[in-house]
Amino acid sequence: YNLRFTIWKIKKLFNEKYNFPDFLYADKKTVRLHPDIEVKADALEIKSLFEQSHAAPEPIAVYERIRDLYNGDFLENYEFKNCHKFNDWIFYEKEDLQFLYFKVLQLLAEHYSGRAEFKKSVDIYRSMLKTNPYLEDLHVALIRAYLAMGDRSSAFNQYERCVSILRDELN
Repeated sequence: YNLRFTIWKIKKLFNEKYNFPDFLYADKKTVRLHPDIEVKADALEIKSLFEQSHAAPEPIAVYERIRDLYNGDFLENYEFKNCHKFNDWIFYEKEDLQFLYFKVLQLLAEHYSGRAEFKKSVDIYRSMLKTNPYLEDLHVALIRAYLAMGDRSSAFNQYERCVSILRDELN
């Protein structure tokens, strides 16, 4: 029932947005896409790019591409009722992609800091802290980037935010 309802809903939305009602064919045994439709999965592309980045001559360009591709959590707000195995799979895929994305951001921030492009590294560290404000190492890296830019006020404010978060949330 969940699958049939979801297929109906997807077909309806796709028809409303693209006026292409027959993009998805479903019967009692199969579900398939229209043969003229090319499907790309950003999660698969992100994982593939990350694997390729180790041998890439310009890994930073690959990391930037991954950063551009990542548009939020894997299947965000998507869950089936009474399908615990599927929901668990979504959870672990989401966690794996978040970890990979965080690693890519860390590598980019370190690269930009190493090249004295501190504004870029500050932006990355700040976005990482929005996702996980409890990582003290990120606060320290951000403080160092502010200091390298000569922005002592922002460095001090970041230190105060770190202290406050760690005290209030983690005691």
